[in-house]
Amino acid sequence: MHPEFARRLLQAADSNPQVPAPNEGRLRWFVEQLDRRGYQVSLETVRKWISGLTVPRQKMFVPLAEILKVDAGWLAAGTPGKQVGGQRVDILSEKGAANVVAGFIQMDGGQAAFPAPDDRDVGAKAIDMHAIIRGAKYDITITTLVQGRIRIPVGASENIILAVAREPAPSFGVKVFEIDWERALELGKLEKGAVVLTDDLSPWREVKSFSERL
Repeated sequence: MHPEFARRLLQAADSNPQVPAPNEGRLRWFVEQLDRRGYQVSLETVRKWISGLTVPRQKMFVPLAEILKVDAGWLAAGTPGKQVGGQRVDILSEKGAANVVAGFIQMDGGQAAFPAPDDRDVGAKAIDMHAIIRGAKYDITITTLVQGRIRIPVGASENIILAVAREPAPSFGVKVFEIDWERALELGKLEKGAVVLTDDLSPWREVKSFSERL
């Protein structure tokens, strides 16, 4: 059994608006999209992938990732491909932003803790922080406005997603916005295992305090 691969495959499919819903032609969509790229698979094969009974052959991961618009390394193993310079900037910025948000939560009387780095489940779900605010527990994903864009991993779909922006940049002024996942899917584009948004922050609710529940 391969439940982790099946979970990633379902995450990618559910996050891509071009993929039909379950029981509405999803399996056939996979077959047809792969056939257009010269790869022949059966409906039963796709069903086994989605149920976790089998995993694709190595040569299938790249075309699968292409039709789902996710990173092939993430789809195959849950880890992104080799990072380029821009991605390293994103990661460093997000770590700093997570520390800022944790500080704000604690200043408003809440609790914040960072997950263990070797927690695979937490990593797959893109959880940057656990928080307790007014007795409510939250799994939080932190993202930042870097080089004119906001990047949200597809694994974060069930989390509270907070975007941190410095305004006016550069300065120590910071604003925090809550990103609604469904709205992000409508406004953004899927790119290498993430939904990418522009620097327009107007659709998102500004979080001005952590003294109340999110």
